[in-house]
Amino acid sequence: MNSQKREIPTIVILAAIVIVLGGVIYSSEIVTQFLMALFIAVIASKPVGYLEKKGVPGAVAVGIVIVVIVAVTSSLGGLIGTSVARFSSNLDAYDTKVTSGLQSVFALAHDFGFNISTEGLLSAISPGTVMNFTAGLLNGLGSLMGNMAMILLIVAFMLGETSSYGVKLKAIVVNPDVSMVGITTAMNQINQYLGIKTLTSLATGLIVGILLWAIKVDFPFMWGLIAFLMNYIPNIGSILAAIPAMLMAFINLGGAGVLWTAGIYLAVNMIVGNIVEPKIMGKGLGISTLVVMLSLIFWGWILGTIGMFLSIPLTLAAKIAFESQESTRWIAVLLGTEEDAKNILRERGEEV
Repeated sequence: MNSQKREIPTIVILAAIVIVLGGVIYSSEIVTQFLMALFIAVIASKPVGYLEKKGVPGAVAVGIVIVVIVAVTSSLGGLIGTSVARFSSNLDAYDTKVTSGLQSVFALAHDFGFNISTEGLLSAISPGTVMNFTAGLLNGLGSLMGNMAMILLIVAFMLGETSSYGVKLKAIVVNPDVSMVGITTAMNQINQYLGIKTLTSLATGLIVGILLWAIKVDFPFMWGLIAFLMNYIPNIGSILAAIPAMLMAFINLGGAGVLWTAGIYLAVNMIVGNIVEPKIMGKGLGISTLVVMLSLIFWGWILGTIGMFLSIPLTLAAKIAFESQESTRWIAVLLGTEEDAKNILRERGEEV
């Protein structure tokens, strides 16, 4: 009997991935609920663990955290419902005001000698499309909130069985002493990323909402909520969050409002995103910048808005899976950074 470990051919693995992704797309409504439950469970595991260390029984700790989550999501649901109803009912008026304002700006530029194609720029900027996208995003979030009871039920069971996951993983892997170290390190990395990203996103959303309220932009806390959610989307999330808020500031306050709003988003994201977050996060995620952008597009196509929010954790999980097989390790190398590839070459004794 051949006791050697047989590697699965690369072509078989790639074919399996395509089949699985097809199934995920087909059942995306169910998959997104499960992923949201997993996302919440990972974040909630920290406070549950903290309460257990303080002597609170496990079941009670899970119950306390679930009650807090219910309170937060109920408040968010009310905010989203009220804001979306008011915002959506005035979309046509907002579109007309923004278009009229931009035409005035273009006319002024034309008086100063700048020959600008008004129709071409309005078609490219398309304020109505931006506002409709924002309304669609909020409506999608509202629909997800409608399934929150089922999601929280799954979260409760996930948190209740947290202690058993380590034992199950040991039973699954072939060489526990070697494999568990890598798996534990990777899972801690994902857990740390989600925890820190949630805190920094919460800080971003709160500061943006308060400052927009201070300068009297309509729906300030709705824009803060969007800033919180979009902060999970790497690189371009903060830009996407700022655009509709700037258009609303233009409607309410004119050009000065746009400058104030742009300054708020720029300052908050520079301080929180470029100074505070990297300092807390420490070591990078081991994923190249190009892959970060491509994963955003890919997971957004597979799972919609939820996929964009979870693009980094999902890509990290995929990288871990590819590293586990010799035949697919090359994919993990491509997903990783240049420094990771150099380390592999050094281990082989090759020149970098």
